[in-house]
Amino acid sequence: MASKFEHPVLIELSDSARAGFRGLAAEKHLQRLGINIPDTPNLATYGDELAVLRLSPKEFWLLQHPLAEDSPLDKVQDAALPAQDVYRLFCRDSHAWFWLVGDRAADVMAKVCGVDLRAVVFPPGTIAQTSVARVNAIVVHQTLGNDTCFNLLCDSAAAEYFRRCMLDAMAEFGGQCMEREQLLTIVNQG
Repeated sequence: MASKFEHPVLIELSDSARAGFRGLAAEKHLQRLGINIPDTPNLATYGDELAVLRLSPKEFWLLQHPLAEDSPLDKVQDAALPAQDVYRLFCRDSHAWFWLVGDRAADVMAKVCGVDLRAVVFPPGTIAQTSVARVNAIVVHQTLGNDTCFNLLCDSAAAEYFRRCMLDAMAEFGGQCMEREQLLTIVNQG
């Protein structure tokens, strides 16, 4: 099936729900809540409503799918934490979040990142904690329908600089920014 995105698209999702947990008991805490956890660090699992990123043996970020109508994070955030060895990370406050979508997304990333993000080397579900446009970033490969999609998370203080760098890298490929509502319309088109 053909891509729904003729050119790369950048969507800012910094206002989307996400949460993090760290500690020796973080994995067991999330499993008790019914969360599907990746087996090893630098992998992600995806569902229709939630992505779970395992950034280290004891650090997990949960990203609510920006196009999901329900909020699966509510039950996770409302659940009481164990008495010790797990604490919350406020990654929504500390990190900006972007999606880069389209068949040329890996080509765009090659201009700003030293990691080879082509699907044959960096398949969906893989995480790279690396530098993007000289900013520390977390890059997570997923798919959006048949399209390549990279979750890009960077320090919120660098968000505007990061966005400008990404737009510059996308220019060669006719890339553009898009609002979440526009993305939803494209994704829902038959």
